[in-house]
Amino acid sequence: ENSKAEVVYEKAKIILREIISDDMTDVEKVKAIHDWLVMNVVYDDDLLKLLYGGSTNLKKYNGFYLEGVFLDNKAVCEGISKAFTVMCNIEGIPCVSVEGIQTENPTGAGHAWNKVYVDGKWYIVDATSDGTILNGASEVLSYNYFLISEEEYKVKYTGTNRTNIICNNTTICW
Repeated sequence: ENSKAEVVYEKAKIILREIISDDMTDVEKVKAIHDWLVMNVVYDDDLLKLLYGGSTNLKKYNGFYLEGVFLDNKAVCEGISKAFTVMCNIEGIPCVSVEGIQTENPTGAGHAWNKVYVDGKWYIVDATSDGTILNGASEVLSYNYFLISEEEYKVKYTGTNRTNIICNNTTICW
């Protein structure tokens, strides 16, 4: 029987075969991955509530991991960020997960997003925040946090790792 890691990796490859074609540019590939995550992964509000409620031993929940994204289609930012990293890397696009804090509320809940390298430059992508929730109900696709600079992003979040990768480029036109 395949390990969970193998199952997850296979699922990621199947999805990529469905959404990516060889003639796409890296920007188009990154956009396809971003869009798939926003449109197919529901934010795990229950897990967030447990986190805020002070529950311990939360690391057993899939929402923090690739399993949440690829097996349950439900995850928090950490799982979504990890999935974005894996999918980009399978496509040969350099990408890392970033962790950080709310700029206006440094002691609030942390957040995870990505830095991705396209067209010779690093940019920020936050697929979690681009799944904008309307009226507390449905998620809609937005591009507010797609291929943007650190300057634009730090209004909302400030990274606490991967600080050696600076995304100081003007937002890419796609």
